[in-house]
Amino acid sequence: MAAGGMLLLAACDQLAGSAPAAVTAAASAVPASPAPFGTAFQLPTTRAATATPAAASRGTVCAFPITLADGRAYEAARYHFIWQQGITTQQLNTRAGTLQLEGQVTIAAGERSVVILHRADTAATLEVTDLWPPGSTLLIDPLTGASETRRVDGTIARQLLLDAIGDTRGMPAYLDIASVDRQFDAAGSFILRITTNTAHEGKFIWSFQELEIGIGEERIVQRTLSSGKQLNLYYPTKGKYSDYTGTVVVQANTVTWPLQEGGLLPFGARSATSAAAVDKTEAFPAELFSSLWELAAASCG
Repeated sequence: MAAGGMLLLAACDQLAGSAPAAVTAAASAVPASPAPFGTAFQLPTTRAATATPAAASRGTVCAFPITLADGRAYEAARYHFIWQQGITTQQLNTRAGTLQLEGQVTIAAGERSVVILHRADTAATLEVTDLWPPGSTLLIDPLTGASETRRVDGTIARQLLLDAIGDTRGMPAYLDIASVDRQFDAAGSFILRITTNTAHEGKFIWSFQELEIGIGEERIVQRTLSSGKQLNLYYPTKGKYSDYTGTVVVQANTVTWPLQEGGLLPFGARSATSAAAVDKTEAFPAELFSSLWELAAASCG
């Protein structure tokens, strides 16, 4: 462990049993491209059925092919749109249908891009937040529930991995992982955050319960004993665990770790009790998003 509790991390991932870019489900059908890959074209646009959403975006679309690590090929596309400040809903026409964009009235106006890997159905709505500012690009893989936000200069601002709610076989909601995300500052330092479905309230049932973040083959565990005492533990790639001396912030239904090393490695999360494992995410597919970003830039400029 580096000074200040920062991690020196290995390049392997033990959180998921398959390569980050592996396909685990059949892809949804996507219409054939009306223009050669890499050619910008305009999708048909429609006005919203009511006055509440803004008219569908007329931004330029660029489709391109991508072949994943398992050899399967899919279509991806980059879409540009201009968010209009003062509204809360806007529509974007994509290759797989209309996507509803939602955001607060205070979200800054301006052009944004979204790159979608069309290998599964896209969620019906997509939230526009301050973490997706004007000029930036949001990349989405609907199959894994993962997304990545890139700044104007191409650096990573945020990586988000969503996890299904209610998949803990009746275990408490405060151990049900909703998401795990990594947010970077301009200098490359970052935080890792686990968000659970609810915050813990009341007594502790087991001898201990814990939330664990993993980066590569190393793990940091936030463990709470039945007495309410909290322990922070570090598990290296090899050898015995030790006390984790870095910063840990526990607030409501989130646990956050500020870190400086391992920003390029896959990450994921687990929850458990002294009796059994409870929830587990897949590893964030970092290599997949790196390839998706590079292909979008090469194909669409």
